[in-house]
Amino acid sequence: MLIKAYAKINLHLDVTGKREDGYHNIESVMQTISLHDELLFELKDKEIEVKSEPENFVEVENNLIFKAANLLRNRYNVKKGVSVNLKKNIPIGAGLGGGSADAAGALIGLNILWDLNLPLSELLKLGIELGSDVPFCILGGTCFVEGKGEKLTKINPIPSCYIVIVNPGFEISTKEIYQKFDEEENFASLSIGGIMTAFDRSDFNGICENMANSMENIVFRKFPELKEFKKTAKNNGAEGALMSGTGPTMFAITQSEEKAKNIAIKFKNIFPFVNICERYTPITSSTL
Repeated sequence: MLIKAYAKINLHLDVTGKREDGYHNIESVMQTISLHDELLFELKDKEIEVKSEPENFVEVENNLIFKAANLLRNRYNVKKGVSVNLKKNIPIGAGLGGGSADAAGALIGLNILWDLNLPLSELLKLGIELGSDVPFCILGGTCFVEGKGEKLTKINPIPSCYIVIVNPGFEISTKEIYQKFDEEENFASLSIGGIMTAFDRSDFNGICENMANSMENIVFRKFPELKEFKKTAKNNGAEGALMSGTGPTMFAITQSEEKAKNIAIKFKNIFPFVNICERYTPITSSTL
């Protein structure tokens, strides 16, 4: 069985406060994109095995696929095993939710493979135990996300567009960025109202004008070349450009395929990873 695990971008991200459990409350608009990993499942008698392409990109014990399988097996007393072969296409530590997408894919796939028949609501609860972005990666599409990631509200999808993803080839520690953010105590610095109104109206230009990420300034001070991407992308026709999550991935959006191709060409010799994506809206059901 093959499951595709789709990446996400944040079209808006604001941190509104730190929680007693150590996590942070956020207000975000998340969008699934067509860039994806592939998880190939094979039923086994007992053991849980995770292989990857490229090989050994992360220790098995820290792999969210392995953790998701163990969580399901322990929670529901599953006696079966599984072999999962992961083809990794989403950059790691990039702000695109690649690990979370893989965990979501594991929960969805094993729910079918192990005949658990868990409803979507149960999978979402399991997802938040694995990571803040996992519930959204299970549900997918376009959502207003609150809390630490467990409160999801479906909203109108972004109008059809092209999304140019660029990644500089290095990872950024989400934990370190949040720690720096805490030191500056810059909570609730952005307004969500403008972009939510634009989504209600399916107003593409309004969405682009109101995209914002409260983490950008912290990351841009350390990596000014990422800030330069926004300026250059807009100068080359992008209607909007932003950092996804805590970075370092940047993206530009446009409704013109020609402009998207020109922007990608502009950066192909600057960034090691350049990809043109589109929005992706999965078909979900009560049982997946």
